[in-house]
Amino acid sequence: MATVNASDTWTGPLADEMAEDAKADVDAVDAVFSNLFRDVRNKRDALEMEVEEDDPDANWPNGGV
Repeated sequence: MATVNASDTWTGPLADEMAEDAKADVDAVDAVFSNLFRDVRNKRDALEMEVEEDDPDANWPNGGV
């Protein structure tokens, strides 16, 4: 796999800067999706496992929406 600032590709101070910028961008995207996954999992885990038959949440779509 080719990388920025590797001996077989682009090297130098600008390549170092671009590699750092790319890593920061990838880390930021990773954080966004990790947080999204955590939030969805927490919401899912907070749902009741069972509801009463007459509860609006027992029917799909809920409340005719």
